[in-house]
Amino acid sequence: MKKNYLWISLCCFLALSLQAQEGAEDSRALVYSVSGKAKYSPEAKGWFNYQNLEPGTRLSPDGRLKIRSGAQVSLLHNEEFATYSGKKKATVEELLSDARAFQDDDYLTAFTNRLNYSENDYFHEPAVLGFVSTNGGQSGTESTSTKPPSRPTREGHQDPSSAFIPVSPNNLSIKPAKTSDGGTTFFWVPRKTAAEAAKNFTLSILGEDDKVVWEKEVQGNTHTVDLAEVGLQPGNYYKWRASLAGDAGQNTSAVPFQYVAESEAEAIMENLQSSSFYTSASPDVRLLIEGAAFEDGGMQGMAYDRYREAVRRYPRNEMAAAILSSFLYEYEGINP
Repeated sequence: MKKNYLWISLCCFLALSLQAQEGAEDSRALVYSVSGKAKYSPEAKGWFNYQNLEPGTRLSPDGRLKIRSGAQVSLLHNEEFATYSGKKKATVEELLSDARAFQDDDYLTAFTNRLNYSENDYFHEPAVLGFVSTNGGQSGTESTSTKPPSRPTREGHQDPSSAFIPVSPNNLSIKPAKTSDGGTTFFWVPRKTAAEAAKNFTLSILGEDDKVVWEKEVQGNTHTVDLAEVGLQPGNYYKWRASLAGDAGQNTSAVPFQYVAESEAEAIMENLQSSSFYTSASPDVRLLIEGAAFEDGGMQGMAYDRYREAVRRYPRNEMAAAILSSFLYEYEGINP
């Protein structure tokens, strides 16, 4: 049986535009990819005060770059990108003045939107970065001195009257955990003290007009379902809800999702192979670009997989950790 994946649909399609508005608006060029050895000095005088160039660095117009032989540096500027390879010494101004080096790409906007939102100071707080890197994106509450940005409203996820929160990194809206039989794991957590001791729940999947298409009483606050056997049809929209067994009023809100065939995710990966923005990036940034592409396509589960994998493989990449934390924050995986 061919595996199918469950991805939550984008319930508020304006989320990406909200990210762009709330992200740090900065006209300086941004380094998004570094392969090999490269150094940067923000000073205008002399070739001094150099530090290793890291992804996520904003470049001062008066700064200077030193790219070693065999290295490659990629920049974002004015919604375009450029990649510089080989031994080179130049000021930032000199690099940006070469308009021929910059180009557009279909996947640039999605990545830039996520990157801009992640530049909020909150996502660079040591408490947030350390928590995400150490726990791999598990749900938690962080104590920070920086006020977090407003969180886009997403249907089904933010009903304060709900007894249980239908969102966490292991919830299908973030990561549709797959088992060997193609199952998907649903996960919810208590919001109210009265619900914390609950052991038995009713998990429901709703179809058209919110009619129940599948329902089962389960133990614990997590359960894996083979959605193909349930009879869900790829391309169709559904909702899921968990409630306290015997008390349907103690529940999560109904969370919309779309059941999507694996072939749709494969198509995005195939299209990325023809993107010079993607193919010219370093391996860590490729994972982030893949995440942004899946997120833009409404496949938040696959997006989470990519962002988390980037943090796991490259724990020193602060830009990756900030992107993951900003993504989790939007879906209440991290609660300030």
